[in-house]
Amino acid sequence: CFFNPKSFIKRATPYDRVTAVAESGEDEETIHCSTWKPEDVAVDAIFSQLFRLPNPVHKLVYYHSILTELCKLAPAAIAPSLGRAIRFMYRNLEIIDTELINRFVDWFSHHLSNFGYTWKWAEWSEHLNFPDVHPKKAFILGSLEKEIRLSFATRIKGTLPEAFKELISEEREKEQPVFKFDLEDNVFKDKGKALLIAVSDRKDEEEIEPLIVNIAESAAELGLVTDPSDPALSPATLTSHLLVIGTEHPDARRQIVGSVLTYWKDQPGIGANVVDKLLNYSVVTPLSVIEWVLYDAGPEALAKTYAWEMVATTINKVNNRVRQISAARPSVAEEQLSVFEETLRNAEAEQAQILAEVEKRLSELAQLKDEDDSVDVESRAWIQWWAKGWLRAFRRMFEVR
Repeated sequence: CFFNPKSFIKRATPYDRVTAVAESGEDEETIHCSTWKPEDVAVDAIFSQLFRLPNPVHKLVYYHSILTELCKLAPAAIAPSLGRAIRFMYRNLEIIDTELINRFVDWFSHHLSNFGYTWKWAEWSEHLNFPDVHPKKAFILGSLEKEIRLSFATRIKGTLPEAFKELISEEREKEQPVFKFDLEDNVFKDKGKALLIAVSDRKDEEEIEPLIVNIAESAAELGLVTDPSDPALSPATLTSHLLVIGTEHPDARRQIVGSVLTYWKDQPGIGANVVDKLLNYSVVTPLSVIEWVLYDAGPEALAKTYAWEMVATTINKVNNRVRQISAARPSVAEEQLSVFEETLRNAEAEQAQILAEVEKRLSELAQLKDEDDSVDVESRAWIQWWAKGWLRAFRRMFEVR
């Protein structure tokens, strides 16, 4: 042992008996020993690295794994210390950095998944009446959403106290979201299904075009659009939406992001993963993802874990691309330098554009006006709090790159 026997109190000593045990001692060596618990020091050391800013030394899953293994190897000692650490973090959510709140949600849900998703949720039942944008309520909702992603809604619902079960709606328990063209009251039910089948079967453009024209004309007849010949509804544009998936039109890309999240509205985490894959294939652009979250998803989205995940992942991809291009400079042949410089300029221009958009919109939300009657005074204050936290975190991300 590297420490004096009196440096720490005996492992697994109950917290409420620490002072008494330290003063009395069970033998000569432990009389008047320290009140420091070795398991508390271990948990504190791991948390200090897990929640290190701007970045931890190792990947986050490394620290997740250490805490899981410690709980399995010494449950009687580590579990109580870890429980106190979790409660400490939860009590102080209102003063914790926004990025760290999301790290906390990720770790907490992942940790529970290794231990049957059991937690004393009833301790936090008084916070269910808070608005959804309150940090404590947002943490509860975010943790449950992440748990559902790691398992399934019915199982997670079965681990919750009665008061928490209403947070998981019946729609979230369904295996597949309801496709709007399956609804009987949808006037485009048959036309929508026909178009879906045509696209799924990879029909030629000549076969798809009449279906699109038919939908556009029907929409005009119902007064849903004023001009069926509008470029936004033209066969060429809609075919581009369906076959080329918006690679030539910025608005189409943003529309794709919205369509994905609308379809997965009851399981937005899956929608965020789908958007990430579309981003990898350049179907949507980083800017279209950022704009949808900050403008189209609504101010309350700032408190949602999936929204943070979408924006943070997108910004990291943009920063990594600039970093990778810059790192490749020494290996570029002289005759390719001009092409390389152009590529780097374009990447940096995209990065600057995203930073400007993030700064602009979050600064607006941080000063959210009282004009929107749909947001109550308390929620408005917390939306401003989230906006300031996001702004601080993303400024840090761009500086660190």
